[in-house]
Amino acid sequence: MVVVILLFLMIMMSGCGQEKETKDWIADDLAGIENPGFTIASKNETKNAISFVLEDVDIDMVNQFLESLYGNTEFTININYNYDTSSYSYAAFNDKQESIHFTYYLEDHSGYFIYAKSGDALFVPGIRDMGYLIRANYDYMSNLEETKYNASIFYTFALNVEFTNSSERLISFVLNDFQFKSLSALGTLSFRNSFYTDPIESYTITGSSIYDLHFIVVQKNIGQYSIYTTHESTPAVFDLMEISQSNLDFIVTFTADMTTTFGTYTYNYEIKVMPTGSDVTEMNRYMDVYHYTKTIDEGIPFTKLD
Repeated sequence: MVVVILLFLMIMMSGCGQEKETKDWIADDLAGIENPGFTIASKNETKNAISFVLEDVDIDMVNQFLESLYGNTEFTININYNYDTSSYSYAAFNDKQESIHFTYYLEDHSGYFIYAKSGDALFVPGIRDMGYLIRANYDYMSNLEETKYNASIFYTFALNVEFTNSSERLISFVLNDFQFKSLSALGTLSFRNSFYTDPIESYTITGSSIYDLHFIVVQKNIGQYSIYTTHESTPAVFDLMEISQSNLDFIVTFTADMTTTFGTYTYNYEIKVMPTGSDVTEMNRYMDVYHYTKTIDEGIPFTKLD
């Protein structure tokens, strides 16, 4: 009899554990939002949020779900909708300052949905840092005696930002407070308006388009070699000067202040040159390094000032 009772209790406890780990979409727990039929890969529930990872999502279900979110009578505050060639994203708040956030990825038909009640789980609207592109150019110039070449590298940085709301527009920006947090072991670093102009001590970039978010760093006189040197490629020159990427690495910091149709934002950048996995000593005269964030949900939010 005791054994039977113990088995019964074990079954009951097992059942309770499964109930806690259920992947069910329960509308009553999600501010009444119904599941249009998504396949749920996993569910995570904390005191701050309930979130779902979705898989094998049909585009018709996505369109149906977005239509229901647009028509939702509770989540009507600060609606953010963003779409591009790879994803759809929708977010909104209610008058309790709770947020919902749905994202769908077209490439692999996956997605997620978050109902956030407080804390870090709440959706952060506005501008996101989506990474950057660095174009490195190698150049050289003979010394006064015309016996050796002085080698230099010129870097153009292009910032990549996106808005969580496709209707938000940039009005103006200022990139300022440029500093070198760490210097390279070789050469001298400077900020310049173009490759061959003089260094600028108080460097500032202004503009009104996200396509103008770029600046220039010059890494001057990293090494020398004879003008009579015969070489076939740029990597051979770096080998000749015995220069490795670790000799060239540096870190640049600056602040981006942006005004949009929705408010003003600020963000402090810190960029290591070069990012892990990139080596300019292997380039052939120039090299593009893409250090992009894949999706807007992985982007780092700017701080909104008003």
